[in-house]
Amino acid sequence: KVGLDSDGENYAFKAGNYFITEVRRDENSNALTLYAYDKIYEAASHYTSEVDLSTCSTFGAYITAIADFLGLDGVIYMCQDTELSTFSKAANANLEGSETLRGLLDDIAEATQTVYFINYQNKLVFRRISKTGFNLDISKNDYFSLTSKDNRRLQTICATTQLGDNYSASTSQIGSTQYIRDNDFWTNNEDTPAEVEAAIALYGDLTISQFECTWRGNYLLEVGDRIRIENKDGSYSYSYLYDDTLTY
Repeated sequence: KVGLDSDGENYAFKAGNYFITEVRRDENSNALTLYAYDKIYEAASHYTSEVDLSTCSTFGAYITAIADFLGLDGVIYMCQDTELSTFSKAANANLEGSETLRGLLDDIAEATQTVYFINYQNKLVFRRISKTGFNLDISKNDYFSLTSKDNRRLQTICATTQLGDNYSASTSQIGSTQYIRDNDFWTNNEDTPAEVEAAIALYGDLTISQFECTWRGNYLLEVGDRIRIENKDGSYSYSYLYDDTLTY
């Protein structure tokens, strides 16, 4: 989208690179709907056997190899300086070749306590979300509808047990258990429960408010941004943007 800003200067807004997978036309209104996805969607149809990962020994090496295979334009780590060392840590994945690249990216994000997405520069981004502050404030005047749901709260772990390749971590809240699925980077780790405890401790007591909100949107938001929403009673809820859908 190209046009003029308020000062008459040229500007360009690039939402990212998307690949059309389906086109539908409404027979009554002639409205045309295009369904398109980015490279993360494509990563679900490729397997680790297609990529040479034999020389990868760190999380960063795996990420770079996958980004290169998908034809992305680089990798960005949106983390504090002290957190960047996470991606240079030794990482030994127990791979059989049948895992999807999307699944491997999910494992990396879980093991490094990050979220990932592809930004408008066509780069693969891994991001450590923040528990403080917020990137956007949505007031009652900004949205058309808002429905709040139950909040989800991550508690402090008091015990971790292993059953097969999966782990369950009991929390300080009675009757609450965090279930951690099999992770290819933790299978060969001799002290996986400690890794799990350290991972969840990083976001201990994190509360995520679930909601459905219809509003005009803001194209500057990115996955992992923390949002503050004003409820109808004047109180505020905090949540994160984890899924970004653009409608034109």
